[in-house]
Amino acid sequence: MLRIRSMATEMDERGADQLSGLCIGVTGHRTLAEARTLERRVEQALRRLDRRFTAAGLPRPELTIMSSLAEGADRLVARVVLRRPGARLLAILPLPPEQYQADFATAASKRAFDRLLGRAEQALIAPAAPSRETAYAGAGRAMLAHCGVLIALWDGLPGRGLGGTAELVAEARARAMPLLWIRTDPPFAIHEERMSWIAPRMHHPQPKPASTA
Repeated sequence: MLRIRSMATEMDERGADQLSGLCIGVTGHRTLAEARTLERRVEQALRRLDRRFTAAGLPRPELTIMSSLAEGADRLVARVVLRRPGARLLAILPLPPEQYQADFATAASKRAFDRLLGRAEQALIAPAAPSRETAYAGAGRAMLAHCGVLIALWDGLPGRGLGGTAELVAEARARAMPLLWIRTDPPFAIHEERMSWIAPRMHHPQPKPASTA
């Protein structure tokens, strides 16, 4: 049964600590003109990720995809990752599901959301925020705080609002996170940033800073 919990802060720490293997975050545009092509590119990006571990003499890790399950990129990347044996889904939602669904345009989109949400091991809901835009931004920051690599389906253009794709990519770069970003226009190039760090980080994880509380 799906567990739906509120985040105590930006992320429920118990839920985050239960993650094993490699956690992949996703950001990207809601409208994708070439979804099938982009699915193939995401599969190629995952194979590149595999090769990083093989080259380091490490086994391929089990994957957890952390996604807000918005229309477009969030769902596309989640579906591709979930095809992998042992892959898991952790939904990190900006709003409770019944409120979040109001942002989806059609009944078919709402059903697609329900189907993916039903495959999640758990769903974490962002804390109450003064606006939907702020809630989206908070969910994105929480995802970045706990994933090991970010996949972005992005047109490479500046941001058009709080919590959007460009802002999350900029935040990932500021955190020096491994990043795989795939252009959403031809030739749909896959760009790698700091990916050479990912296998060593998994093999020799950095200790969490001690609490000052």
